[in-house]
Amino acid sequence: MEKTLVFLDYANLNAAARANGCQVDGAALLEYLADEAEGRFLKGAFAYVPIDPRQEHAQDRAIGELWDAGYVVRSKVGTMAGSTYKCDFDVEITLDLVKTAYDMEPDIVVLVSGDSDFAQAV
Repeated sequence: MEKTLVFLDYANLNAAARANGCQVDGAALLEYLADEAEGRFLKGAFAYVPIDPRQEHAQDRAIGELWDAGYVVRSKVGTMAGSTYKCDFDVEITLDLVKTAYDMEPDIVVLVSGDSDFAQAV
């Protein structure tokens, strides 16, 4: 069995899903990525969820669903940037990815994101 770690950039994946008129099922995604029938064993799963400072509880349901699916959820409140907000998790995800991979020694590390800022980390 190959030990698998999953890191989910929730905002990035959720935005892409909405742009394509669909939703992401975090539990199904995790089952697919760590499918024991395919020889993969889930060693850990982490999801990074930004919080809109104007609606601090808007993501409560999504966070609960991610926890229930088996993710360790890390969230933080963003800062206002004009009429929207900014909540950058790139540094946290990269540091957690490197530290966790070092500690757990997985065979597979999955980073679910479309953010090109992670190209160097990959």
